[in-house]
Amino acid sequence: PRVGWGLTDHPHAWATWSLAPGFVGLSDMTNPKWLLQWVIRRRGKLANSGVEAVAHIRSAAELPACDFQLMIVPADATVDVTSRELAPRLSIGHSYWTPKSQGSVMIRSSDPATPPTVRLNLLAEREDVDALARAMERTREIVATEPLASAVEREILPGSGTELAKYIHDTAITTFHASCSVAMGSDPESALDEKLRVRGVD
Repeated sequence: PRVGWGLTDHPHAWATWSLAPGFVGLSDMTNPKWLLQWVIRRRGKLANSGVEAVAHIRSAAELPACDFQLMIVPADATVDVTSRELAPRLSIGHSYWTPKSQGSVMIRSSDPATPPTVRLNLLAEREDVDALARAMERTREIVATEPLASAVEREILPGSGTELAKYIHDTAITTFHASCSVAMGSDPESALDEKLRVRGVD
């Protein structure tokens, strides 16, 4: 049966801007007043999930449907959140929904305590890198329009003049949505049937 092949995850890359004077985002969240507000009223900046907004976009106009999820965070999503020095930042994450790259996850032993061999092969297909680059360019267009345009000062990451493909290869992570390594459906080679029952097990 088709088990272990086809491992897929959504590749993800961040873009970050400095905020314009007067905008602080979550940079002051270490201020004790926010902890007090959370303890007493269960509201304020510590009630924040981090991701303030989500947008679904097409990285290319001709696509039949959205292929990216943008996650908007009023902070620098690339820094250690325990840092006491948080600069005013805006971060936008790009999660690619339809990657072509596939990997595998294979058992190495009959001993369940032995970790499997995982090959994610993230960004193995150039098409995935190109899609992320298109999405980041689209995000730049979005940020350059109001009301965001007045709230940002300059692009920090990837940074003006940065070669996007290299930046993506150097910094991309997953969206922690690993899936697709066990085939399901009517194909007799699928380990699971249409109702998620293990084929061949009564």
